[in-house]
Amino acid sequence: MPLVTLTLALGVAVAITLGGPSKGPVRGIRGASFYRIISFFPYVVPAIIVGLIWAQMYDPNAGLLNGVLTGLGLDRFDTFAWLGEKATAMPAVMFVIVWGLVGFYAVLFIAAIKGVPAELYEAARIDGAGRFRTTISITLPAIRDSVQTAYIYLGIAALDAFVYVQAMVPNGGPDNSTLTISQRLFNVAFAKQQFGYATAMGVVLAVVTLVFAALVFLVNRLTAAARARARGKHLGPELGVPQPREVPGDRDHRDRKPASDRKPASDRKLTRVAASSDRRFAAISHALMILWSVIVIVPMLWVLMSSFKSTGEILSSPFSLPDHWRFENYANAWTDANIGKYFLNSVIVVVSALILVMLLGAMCAYILARFEFPGRR
Repeated sequence: MPLVTLTLALGVAVAITLGGPSKGPVRGIRGASFYRIISFFPYVVPAIIVGLIWAQMYDPNAGLLNGVLTGLGLDRFDTFAWLGEKATAMPAVMFVIVWGLVGFYAVLFIAAIKGVPAELYEAARIDGAGRFRTTISITLPAIRDSVQTAYIYLGIAALDAFVYVQAMVPNGGPDNSTLTISQRLFNVAFAKQQFGYATAMGVVLAVVTLVFAALVFLVNRLTAAARARARGKHLGPELGVPQPREVPGDRDHRDRKPASDRKPASDRKLTRVAASSDRRFAAISHALMILWSVIVIVPMLWVLMSSFKSTGEILSSPFSLPDHWRFENYANAWTDANIGKYFLNSVIVVVSALILVMLLGAMCAYILARFEFPGRR
């Protein structure tokens, strides 16, 4: 799951920042701002809401997924239980987790890519490199640290994944096929009242998480050292950008054009191969981003439409527009469910925790960055 999530996030980030036209400055595909917002939106939605949304999407009788597949002529999915079949329960849960987390890591990678000097991309384009080549040879090595951090963080989240799984399959799924260690720990502690056993499980989970993080750090350090020894310490060879040769004599100096007479890098023509590769890259990027936008938007719109229906309408006609738009559902949610009070409690908790985390994190980061002491690395 972490590999799939980071691959999709990196693809979204590259398309948004580097997938644009070949001419002019290096930039993303058209509509990059819209795609950025759409991609990040699922991460803004609380995990418990994401789990409930997709639990409705996977519903055998009134779920949108079975309705779409049946409408396409696949009658075998008429009442197919995605979360009730052992073969599909775990992939369905994993898809939801990927759907909810891709946007965050895409934004993280976008920020990292924007920090790469534009001159590196311009130099690669002058030498005839297309978008795919620059992504492999320049972008990935340049944002290596961000990818490493994201993989560790996502690996830790994958070892937990309690909220998503508990919202969709609280009983562990068919034959416990989706039961996670965090779910098992929760049931042992609060359902069976075996707190010592549950605490031991928590310690084991913490040790596994630490070992995973240490292995990722070790592998990245070893591969970085091997790459540095193989390619040298210069920036150009490390990123795969050809280095200029030294001018052998004065005659070559005299033959060279003054800097003022040279064309800017963005105005020079690419080779036909590179230009064709860029067009294909941009077309594929657009197609994939449109598909991803549909996957993100459709569940949100379906749930929004259902929020104006009664329970009977949702069960009888889940895919049609409401016969009567029940705005009182929202009024009741605010008054009867007392959402205002609970939302204020959430804001107080989040803001307080955020301030403390920022203060303590900044102090720890300063000490680790500025002071030398045993065990710092």
